[in-house]
Amino acid sequence: MAAARRTAPERAVESALRLSGCDFESSEGKRLIHGADYIVHELHAMIWVDGCYWHACEFGGPTHVRGTSAEDVRERDRRNREEARAAGWKTLRVWECNPIAEVVTSFIGEVRAASTGTK
Repeated sequence: MAAARRTAPERAVESALRLSGCDFESSEGKRLIHGADYIVHELHAMIWVDGCYWHACEFGGPTHVRGTSAEDVRERDRRNREEARAAGWKTLRVWECNPIAEVVTSFIGEVRAASTGTK
């Protein structure tokens, strides 16, 4: 089976992470812990890139995805993020309808500032 192509939102996240100087691990071809799409180990941070259709975006996603209710999908995603936070990870969920580069760059800046105690 051929590897899945990276989506435009995933490419935007990767670009923002590279421009921020982050070394990251992606879920391409493997499953990362807590179902994250990206892990930035140096910042102990996880990022999920959620498509509005498949993850039932609250800004206009469907009510059912492949026979699963939108609420079930949202609950699974919420549980994954909560488990990651409980394990000490900083987390970001970014929707494909968001300005991805801005959201990721802001998150990275906030995590770095918190880790150094600066604002």
